[in-house]
Amino acid sequence: MARLIALAGLPGVGKSSIAQYLARRCGAIWLRIDSMDQAIWASGTAPSDLFDWSYRAAQAIAADNLARRFPADAESLKLA
Repeated sequence: MARLIALAGLPGVGKSSIAQYLARRCGAIWLRIDSMDQAIWASGTAPSDLFDWSYRAAQAIAADNLARRFPADAESLKLA
């Protein structure tokens, strides 16, 4: 069964630790928004404020994986 586990919360409450544990335990894909932000900024073409770019990228990746029936685990994934 395909599933999406979304974690949200204040900085420092353990979202990453829980997401990492769940991904290992379930064999899920962990979509870390901070990593996406850093990759986009590293391109040198993005503005300092990414608005919702990383969340939209994570949503597209999660949707692709869910469609293929892989579990997806997204930290702070905001679905439109």
